[in-house]
Amino acid sequence: MERAPASGPIVFIFAGVTMGPLGLGWFDGDPSAVGLRVIADLTLAVLLFVDAAHADLRTLRKHIKIPFRMLVLGLPG
Repeated sequence: MERAPASGPIVFIFAGVTMGPLGLGWFDGDPSAVGLRVIADLTLAVLLFVDAAHADLRTLRKHIKIPFRMLVLGLPG
């Protein structure tokens, strides 16, 4: 994917438009639809995993306070 001409988020946007009401019509765009929720959750998980896999661990260890605050404030709830 790194060598591809388009980034991961652009590919997912294209896939969403293609499968959505403007394309094949597999999803009607209703935000309360279970299928749309599952696709959105899986897409978010993949994007976050890929982003975390490319994190520079030396920089994170050097500046541990920033990710620590983000996790402490973002996870509870």
